[in-house]
Amino acid sequence: MDYVHSCSFCGWERASATPVMLSPCCDRCGCALDALATASGAGAPVEPFRLSAHSLLALRMAGVLSALLGFYAAAKVGYESAGPSGALIAFGIMGFVMLPFVPERV
Repeated sequence: MDYVHSCSFCGWERASATPVMLSPCCDRCGCALDALATASGAGAPVEPFRLSAHSLLALRMAGVLSALLGFYAAAKVGYESAGPSGALIAFGIMGFVMLPFVPERV
């Protein structure tokens, strides 16, 4: 096998002969896969730069915090302009805007 298709989000991987993927989604979490070339004869993938587990956790927490701040800001603007119904509508719109950042579930 010359390549390994791996998920950088959950760590799932599969061996492959080519970097081309017919199913580019992870079987566990649904995120996009990376095609990594393996070392010749060793069978282990030659990995690019990766962040440590603590750095990934900190980035995920920062992403969740920024999403929560976005929801709060949208609800506050909606409340100030149209009352409780405006806050609910702005909160729903913010959920729709954040939808592309949610991983696809298989």
